[in-house]
Amino acid sequence: MKIIKYFLLLLVLSLVALFVYIATQNGAYTVTRSLFVNAPQSSVYNYINNLKSWEDWGPWEGLDTKNITYDAIVKGDSAGLSWKSAHEHGTLKTLKAFPKDSLSQSLIIDKNASMLGWKFKNDTSGTIVTWSIKGEMNILMKITYFFTGGAETILGEKLDRGLSNIKNYFTKELSEFTVDTKGLVVQGETYYIVEKATATNDDLAEAMARIAQSLIDFAKDNSLTQKGKPFAIIERNSSTDSVSFSMCVPIAEEIFTTEDSQVQGRKQESFVSFNTVLKGDYSHLKTALIDTRKAMENANQTENLSKNIILVFEKSILETRKPSEWITNIYMPLDDKAPAAAATRYNNTRPRTATETEVPQPTMPAQVQ
Repeated sequence: MKIIKYFLLLLVLSLVALFVYIATQNGAYTVTRSLFVNAPQSSVYNYINNLKSWEDWGPWEGLDTKNITYDAIVKGDSAGLSWKSAHEHGTLKTLKAFPKDSLSQSLIIDKNASMLGWKFKNDTSGTIVTWSIKGEMNILMKITYFFTGGAETILGEKLDRGLSNIKNYFTKELSEFTVDTKGLVVQGETYYIVEKATATNDDLAEAMARIAQSLIDFAKDNSLTQKGKPFAIIERNSSTDSVSFSMCVPIAEEIFTTEDSQVQGRKQESFVSFNTVLKGDYSHLKTALIDTRKAMENANQTENLSKNIILVFEKSILETRKPSEWITNIYMPLDDKAPAAAATRYNNTRPRTATETEVPQPTMPAQVQ
């Protein structure tokens, strides 16, 4: 019996000694990981700078994205988000953003604070991304990390996972695409609401989605029936760095708005176009347009340069954050001599009479001509 008591006493003393040893260890930690990403420096920076993209690559396992709440600002200085799960509560804030170069962020998980640092270094064929985390362990973290491999192992695995997810995004989600040239169609008469905007190439998907959702909400708030998928009218005078466009949502009936209204009511007349389907990120639009023009040339069709190109978003960021799953119908307007096509798309106005056999050409809204 005495032997058991001595053994238990020895065990208690050993545990106390171990606890004191762990508690007195230096709690400061800095963990750093780097990875090469085959994408331009600006693209990688813009992706990570946008906190909404953390849904795609964040290293937290088992986190339901529905539990993430975003601040009013999601990019640049003062951008923030928070989340709750069954095991933890966290907040993330961007303290300072240096475009294309670096990010400084604060991370608080269950009242334990740490600092995140990002560095983006331009490489000959891509970008070297360096991600670091720096903080001070509390007693619970010291005990947990002591028995699970230390901060370098545990936090390093999370950094590695996040960087790997980012690399996969750029190598798969942005790289995979298909272009399918369909042929001639008639773009039917369409009533729609529209808002004009300009966005950089890197922000195009987010900007279009944001305005499209705003227009959809506008239609619901004003009891307007949406009749088809959102579409964009792309201005031909867009620069190489940005795109000027009018985001549109088709509706069942014509509405009339004042000229100073942010959301305008418009009508698009029928016109003949050449249809191409792009599946993938919008960065491949240039390739899709080149393929479309080649197919039009083979079909002896001439592009109408006085009319703007229309993109219809059959599946977009509104449905999925995976660019490889986005489906965009491209409608390239043809000249006035183009024959009527067999298919008619987005015709939500009155049916034509038997005498109306000629297919009219489009009269685009004044603000996008």
